[in-house]
Amino acid sequence: MSWGRTGLATSVVALLLIRWYPSVGGIVFVPVIIALLGAGLIQVSQRRRYTVQAAGIANENVASDFWAVFWMTVMAVLIATTGVIAMWAA
Repeated sequence: MSWGRTGLATSVVALLLIRWYPSVGGIVFVPVIIALLGAGLIQVSQRRRYTVQAAGIANENVASDFWAVFWMTVMAVLIATTGVIAMWAA
């Protein structure tokens, strides 16, 4: 999984959510903040992940990063849930 593209896609989602502001109001900034925080954390932790994966390739023993995928899933569910709540509250 390309984490750089994932972070960029998450940032694009945050920017697209800002378009909801006129119809939804200020509550739309909750999923925007979650998405931008998640994208920032992806970028900050990217060097460590790539270092571990490169070492795994060199040793011919690459394990998947369960926690990175888990937290990415949690972030996606939070963005979707808060987005639905924002639309419902409007």
